Amino acid sequence: MCVLRLGKIFANVTASFVEIASSQSPLWDFGWLATTRFRIEYNGYSTAAEVIHRFITSPLYQRSFCESPDPWGASIERHGPFPTSKIVTDWYRKIMPSELRQQVRQTITDAEFDPPANEIQMRAIEAWINRVESGGETIFLLDAPQDDSVRVEWGYIWFVFTEFISVDSDLQQLTVAVIGYD
Repeated sequence: MCVLRLGKIFANVTASFVEIASSQSPLWDFGWLATTRFRIEYNGYSTAAEVIHRFITSPLYQRSFCESPDPWGASIERHGPFPTSKIVTDWYRKIMPSELRQQVRQTITDAEFDPPANEIQMRAIEAWINRVESGGETIFLLDAPQDDSVRVEWGYIWFVFTEFISVDSDLQQLTVAVIGYD
């Protein structure tokens, strides 16, 4: 279990995110679905958007998604193909649960992939989607600008990087799911 205490204090309570479950499933030949669930150890947030903001501005948000080991909170000053200094909360667009399958399907059915994800690989994606849909979570899609100035110089290595963050209705847990290909 990974615990990171943030330096900012909210009403005399230190906010933290505790990693409670993490998995990575293969997708295509060099792709993956990475999911991590965090417990939110501060209940003073009033909206899921506020939780997202605190998470993406915390040092814990730093993660490579292309190295091994690949821990959350690595001192790398980036999150996948983006320097953390460039990422803003507005890049996370709230989507309706009914849009989640469509957004995932759009990512995994790219014509560039031959062959497409197989049935076994799709099981992990379906399990994650079903959990999010049945849990009534608020879902956000990382919708970064298509601008090289907001990516690391060698950001082309992430052929696909689609990220979703969901927050449960009680604002007690957050899940990050990334479909990637490098």
